Amino acid sequence: MKKIVNFMNFIRGSEPRLPMDLLGTTKEQLALTKKYGYKTTYLLQYDAFVKKEYQDLFCPENPQIEVGLWLELCQELIEKVGLTWRGRYDWDYYLEVDNLLGYPDEEKVLIIDEVFRAYKEVFGAYPKTMASWLIDPFSLDYIVKKYGIVCHAICREQWGTDGITLFGGYYNQAYYPSRNNILCPSDKENGLPVPTFRLLGCDPIYQYDGQLTSTCGDVFTLEPVYWLDGATGKPSPIGGNNPAWIKWYFDALYAQNNGLSFAYAQVGQENSFGWERIKGGLIAQMEALKPMIDGGEVEALFMHEAGEWFSKTYDVSPPSTQVALCDYEGAPKQSVWYYCKNYRVNLYADEEGVRIRDMFLYDEGYKSRYVEGVLTTHDATHDNLPMMNGLVWTKLPHRAGIYFCDEGGRVALKDIIYEEKDGVATATLVHGGGKIALRFSEDEVTVSADSPVWLDYDYAARLPEESATVKDEKTVAFEKRGYPYTLTLQKGRIEGRKILLQDGEISIKF
Repeated sequence: MKKIVNFMNFIRGSEPRLPMDLLGTTKEQLALTKKYGYKTTYLLQYDAFVKKEYQDLFCPENPQIEVGLWLELCQELIEKVGLTWRGRYDWDYYLEVDNLLGYPDEEKVLIIDEVFRAYKEVFGAYPKTMASWLIDPFSLDYIVKKYGIVCHAICREQWGTDGITLFGGYYNQAYYPSRNNILCPSDKENGLPVPTFRLLGCDPIYQYDGQLTSTCGDVFTLEPVYWLDGATGKPSPIGGNNPAWIKWYFDALYAQNNGLSFAYAQVGQENSFGWERIKGGLIAQMEALKPMIDGGEVEALFMHEAGEWFSKTYDVSPPSTQVALCDYEGAPKQSVWYYCKNYRVNLYADEEGVRIRDMFLYDEGYKSRYVEGVLTTHDATHDNLPMMNGLVWTKLPHRAGIYFCDEGGRVALKDIIYEEKDGVATATLVHGGGKIALRFSEDEVTVSADSPVWLDYDYAARLPEESATVKDEKTVAFEKRGYPYTLTLQKGRIEGRKILLQDGEISIKF
C-alpha cells in the first residue's frame, strides 16, 4: 500500500490582527525544507506572491520546492478586479469576504482569472496545485477546466471551527467531488475530475466529538501550532506539537498498514501563526517521519505528484480507512473510520460501550447550499446526509450512537480484531457473550453475531432541518433541508429504536 506525506505550508502576505513576521516565518520554513531535503509544497496567497520579497524567495527554481496557490481573498485582489472590499482589514478571515462562496458567479470568474493571471505573470506558468479552506463546485469546475490544476485540497472535518463546518465527508485521504456538493464523493466521469485531499490530519478518536468535553478547544490535529495551554504555555496532550501524540499518530497511520487505498498525511502550517509557535511541533513531526521516509516506508511527494498518482490509480473515489485501536496513551479507545463513494461510518468503542458513532449517506442529488446561493454570514457549512451524527445529536451526559447491546445491557468490549482485504474492512468485536462481526464494503454494511445481540439507536435531538420516521420494519425515512433519503435493511428488523438481527445478521445495502 502506498504511504504518502505532503509537506505543505500556507503562505499569507498579511496578518492584520497582530504583529507577525510573516516573511521571517516563511524563511524559517524554507530553511527546514533545505535541512531535511524533502519535497515541500508552498501554497502562496495572492497578497504574498505579488510582493517582491516573496518572489525573491520562490521564483528561483528549486527542485525541493513546489509553488502552488492558496486561494483566500484579500483587499488588493478584490479591488484589482473593480469590486468593493467588504472586509475589516486588508485580509479578513470572515468567510463571506475571504472566500469565493461570498461572491456571485460572475464575480467569482473575475477574481479567479486575476489570481491565475497574476500567478502566471510571476511564475511563468499556471499552478498545478491549489488549496482553500472552502470552495464551491462552480468555482472548482471553472478552475479545473480553464487552468488545469491537477490537485486540490480543502479543510479537515470540523464543526464550526473558525466559522467553518465541513462534516460528513471523507475523514482523510482524497476523493473526486460531486458537481452538486464539494464534500460528496463522486468519480471522474460524473464529478469534478480533480483529486481533492483533506488537510491537517485529524485525530481519529478525539477530533470528531472532543469539543463536547475538551477544556483545550476543538482542534485535535497534526497542526504544529496546536495545542498550547493558555495558562501554562505547555503542550496539551492531543495535537501536533506533542511528540508523544505525533509518534502515536504516525504509527497508527503508517506502521499498522491500514488505509485500504493509501495512507496520507499533510504536514505544515500557515506562516501567520509565527515561527515561535510553529517550530516545535513542525520539527518534531519531521523528526518522527525521518526514519520512515529515509527507510522507504513513506514517500514525501509534492502535492501535485500525489494528485497525479491518484488520478492515474483511481477513476472512482476509492474506499479508504483511518484506524486507531488505542489512543495516544494506550487507553482502550478504538476508532475505525471507513468511507467510500456511497457512505461513511465510524465504529467506536470506549468506556460507554461499542457503537456506530457516525454514519452519513453520500447522494449526489443532495446539493450544497452554495450551488445556487451566495454566502452572506461569517459561518459556512458543507455537509452530507446523516443517518447517525454522534456529535450534534448528543446531549451530555448521554452520547448519541447506534449501540451494540445484549441482555446485560450495552456490550462491554474485550478486544477488536481488525482486518483489511480487497477493499473490505472487517472488525470483529470480542465481548463477554461471544463475537460480533462488522463488514464494511462499498455497497453494504453487515453485522453478524454468534449470540443474541441487537442495536440500540440512541440520540437526544436532531437539527431543526432534519427529521426521521420509521416507515416499517425495514425502512427509516430521513429528510434534511427538504431532501428525502432512506435507510433500508436487507436483513434485520426495526422495532422502535432497536434494530434486531434476522437469522443472526443485519444488512444495509447502499
